[in-house]
Amino acid sequence: MALGAGGASYSAPTAIANLKKRWELLPAVWADKGDSILAQAPASTPTIRQLIEEKHLEIVSGKKIGQTDAIPDPWGWNRSIRNELQRYGISASRMPDNYTLERWRDLAHRKTALHFHSFWREEFDEMPVELPAVCCNVEDALRAAAQFGNSCIKLPWSSSGRGVWFSDTLNESKLRSIAEGAIKRQGAVIVEKAETVALDFATEWECRLGECRFLGFSLFLTEKAGYSGNLSAPQEEIIGIIDQTTNIDVIPLIERQQKILNEVIAPHYEGLFGVDLLVTADGRINPCVEINLRRTMGHATLAWWKETEQRGLFPAIVFT
Repeated sequence: MALGAGGASYSAPTAIANLKKRWELLPAVWADKGDSILAQAPASTPTIRQLIEEKHLEIVSGKKIGQTDAIPDPWGWNRSIRNELQRYGISASRMPDNYTLERWRDLAHRKTALHFHSFWREEFDEMPVELPAVCCNVEDALRAAAQFGNSCIKLPWSSSGRGVWFSDTLNESKLRSIAEGAIKRQGAVIVEKAETVALDFATEWECRLGECRFLGFSLFLTEKAGYSGNLSAPQEEIIGIIDQTTNIDVIPLIERQQKILNEVIAPHYEGLFGVDLLVTADGRINPCVEINLRRTMGHATLAWWKETEQRGLFPAIVFT
């Protein structure tokens, strides 16, 4: 949400602020031994406490972390978090500069999924889904929604299902209001065909030195685009669920994705990111619903399974 706002400061809505407070020690799951976590609260669950002890993690305040030589590794980068860390005393040389962050913000725009599909069509001579429309005025958005019929309307930058609406639940007046608000806040609105979804899943990646490396699959649950959680389970089980839902071999799928991502993402970005995919009710795969240019709950779930091998719905399983 801060990425969408785009400014050097951001005040989160109450719901997001409460979630941040509740999950502020979640980095213990993926932290390396000896790392520090910027947080205020004591460990909240036995497993989190155990991870903190085993990894010798230090919970530090903003004032204290500014006195160290720490290299920041936030959930995702934006101007707001950079500004906050700089106020704590973190050297600017240890963070991406504002020019780089602006380029990453532009790459995190949902229009990048459109670029992905354009490359996919050129490279593989196929188009598994109808291309979304990037609309910068309200009338174009209404025409696109009518053309797709049952359509999905999205903010260019959003998080965990926020900023996503379905036209079958809206009258024309409400649809117009949403499009107007989105364009006013973020300069555009994305309109795409709403598919009947059989399965939501993602591929998790890390981009370093101009190359994207595949880290694993994640499987997540949604309800009307609202995020419910990720399945914590071994990769073999997750791949088996994907195989049962579609007859497409996942290995060539990853190879194809990697080829496109090395064109679209790798030359411009360093860090973790994830690609959301879906399987339609008729068995087609949308190979790129959106690209999340940050750490994702999929990355966190992969780390959780590696650390604990506890099955369940992540992150709910952490706090029970």
